[in-house]
Amino acid sequence: MQISLLIHRMMLAAFAGKIKAVELLREHGARWEMRDKGGSTAFHWAIDGQHLETVEWCLDDGWDVNVKDTGSHWTPLLRCGELSLSIL
Repeated sequence: MQISLLIHRMMLAAFAGKIKAVELLREHGARWEMRDKGGSTAFHWAIDGQHLETVEWCLDDGWDVNVKDTGSHWTPLLRCGELSLSIL
């Protein structure tokens, strides 16, 4: 699978709260460190989608809550605060 397609699918699955799809993509080489054109990771997308179960899965999988996007330099943790989403 092409890297750009893999990144796109990972971001959309995370945003939509599709944990099984995220797991499948991880099994096929997707990494949480992959970034979109704006520098966001799938974890940023999961937070923006506000699917708490997906966010918790990301945490359990070891995704970094402090990784900054390259646009606004926001972390997933900062986005949680902005959205009033409690992950801790």
